[in-house]
Order: sequence, then C-alpha cells, then structure tokens
Amino acid sequence: TGVQTCALPISQIRSIAPDGNGRVNIVFNESRPRMVSGTLQDEAIRSLLLTAARGSSDPGLRAETVAILVNGANASDVREALVFALEHDQNSAVRLRAMEGLKSYTNDPTVQGALAQVLLRDENQGLRTQAIDLLTEHQGIDLNRQIVGIMQEIMAHEDDAYVRERCQRVLQSVKASAEIY
Repeated sequence: TGVQTCALPISQIRSIAPDGNGRVNIVFNESRPRMVSGTLQDEAIRSLLLTAARGSSDPGLRAETVAILVNGANASDVREALVFALEHDQNSAVRLRAMEGLKSYTNDPTVQGALAQVLLRDENQGLRTQAIDLLTEHQGIDLNRQIVGIMQEIMAHEDDAYVRERCQRVLQSVKASAEIY
C-alpha cells in the first residue's frame, strides 16, 4: 500500500528494512492523544496524577497537577507526592502549591521535615516565610529533635529577621538554645 507523505520527525522512525521484493518496511511511532477521566479516588487517575506531579518536564502541568492533588492530601501517597514536590521541584509556584496542600498536616513528622528543609535550602523568601509560619502556627506543636536542630542551624545563617524571630520563639517555647552545640 502507498503511504501519503507525512512530516514525521526522524526520531519517530524505529526501523527501516528492505523486504527483498524491492519494497521497504518502515516502522515508526505514532503519537495519538488519548483522554481518560475520573476522580482522584480512581486508581488509574490517581496514578497518572502522581506520575505527572513527579515526572513531567512541564512546570505548568506540574503546578496544575499539584493543585488537583491538594484535594486528596488526606491520602498518604498524595501527601508523599506533595512533600516530594515541595522538596524537589525547581519551580517555586509548584512548591508553593504543594505547601498549600500540606497546611493541614503540619503535625506529620514528614511534612515538618519538608518544611524545615524549605527553611534551610529554599532561596525563595516567601516560601521560607510561609514554611516558618506553618511550623509555628500551633502553640505546643510537637517538634522532634531534628526539627529543633534545623531551627538552631537556621538561626546561625538566616538573614530574614521575621524568620529568625519565629525560629527563636519556637526554640524558646521548647526550652532549646538558639545556638548549635
């Protein structure tokens, strides 16, 4: 059968082989969009969303995916994806959306650890400010020693007066020194 000439990128051609009768067999990949739909409770949809949140090269798609996942943050796999995005995504808008989804889970040690890492490493001042607010919004919050140690470390190098003041207040409330020993 004849084939209409089409503009295929060379990278889409998988193999080319003569068949011995003067014909050439060309195998190429075709990309056809496919739509699936469902709710966040549907396993297939949830799996696709979790994959897109962690692995898409498109920051806009990751941000939209994280915004959708926020509604399912009560599930541990979704919370893990939000923590991953908060700690590893290069786009600050994606990290901010992930943080918003984790607001209700600041008593979770994993979430506390992610927020503490934002305080330590994130160059976005707004994210650091929001992270300290979330970590310190509940009086009497049960912080583990690692978080206390991170706050002591932050006190040694943080330039932002607001973040320093909030860390100092938390350290005082748990009767910890502002210095690292």
